[in-house]
Amino acid sequence: RLWGQISYGILTGVDRFDDPVPSLRVDFSRAGTNARSWSLSVESARRSVGRTIESGTQEIADAARFRRVWVSVGPRFPVREFGRASLYSSPRIGYVRDQTSHDYTFASPLFAEQSYERPVSGLLGGLSLDADLEVVTNLRITWSGEVWQGSGGIGNGITNRFGLRFGVSGRAM
Repeated sequence: RLWGQISYGILTGVDRFDDPVPSLRVDFSRAGTNARSWSLSVESARRSVGRTIESGTQEIADAARFRRVWVSVGPRFPVREFGRASLYSSPRIGYVRDQTSHDYTFASPLFAEQSYERPVSGLLGGLSLDADLEVVTNLRITWSGEVWQGSGGIGNGITNRFGLRFGVSGRAM
């Protein structure tokens, strides 16, 4: 059986970006009764925030942006079934590209505008617990909680996501 999933998530704990970041992920999975289940995922996250920081009598306007692209692969292991509900565990590893930027504008004319940008690429690994609720035969509502850790200054965090999982029965090649 082949599965596809579209899910919306919220990333928290992104280093140097204090705000939750919305993400969109597309999964392609292969599952069979006698074969291992594998999943390939592509995730994109983006957030822009305008905020004012006060330090004593100084006001600083910050236009902050965060962008992420993550491509990952990993097996899906069945944990438990409760009638129409199923739990799975999925370790993942993949390539990630994060970019955080800040544009600072000072209220005082004594300070010039400043910008900070930090692009980082590297490996990102995650471990998730997924819950599927069967609506009809090949359509499920899903929830996933994922803990992830990156290399090379990418950082770590948690993602919670909700989505729709849809399948196609038949013989997988």
